[in-house]
Amino acid sequence: MFLILVDIAFKNEGTFYLPYRLHYTKEQMRKAYPNSDHFFKQKLKYDPDELFSNKFYEHYK
Repeated sequence: MFLILVDIAFKNEGTFYLPYRLHYTKEQMRKAYPNSDHFFKQKLKYDPDELFSNKFYEHYK
């Protein structure tokens, strides 16, 4: 159901609130948040050993 709602948001040129759940696909997350790759690169810059992590980061990085 959640994936359908995300697609409806995209169809209406919208986005969705980014919860720390893994309901949506990697493609949907990157489409809704196009700067996410920049965020992940910056995180590696400041945390190269990946000391700080969570399931969200591990799944979408």
